[in-house]
Amino acid sequence: GDTPTEARANGCVLDFIPGACRVPPACYDAELEEEFLGLQQWQWFADNESQHELTSEYIKETGGPSPIYVSMEYHRQHCAYTWKKFHRAVLRHVLIDSHIGGYEHTIHCSNAL
Repeated sequence: GDTPTEARANGCVLDFIPGACRVPPACYDAELEEEFLGLQQWQWFADNESQHELTSEYIKETGGPSPIYVSMEYHRQHCAYTWKKFHRAVLRHVLIDSHIGGYEHTIHCSNAL
């Protein structure tokens, strides 16, 4: 769906690895997301100045604002984990969400790292 409400209605699951977006259940890797979220106490913000922190529960419920601001370390780990997610999907012969499946994102992350 184009909105969090539509995505939820379509059965999509919020996934923090590709950037707190909703993905079809077949594209969701719960085990890998748990590993990613366990790396450290991540913080999400509604503003670039990091003044308005968002909880993971709020983001899961509402989808959060767009964009959601994160630290550079979060961004680096996001890039590393999208590659892990992509590779695991290939090995398991499961679907890949359009965010990590796009070659532009691979180029973006290779430049970010």
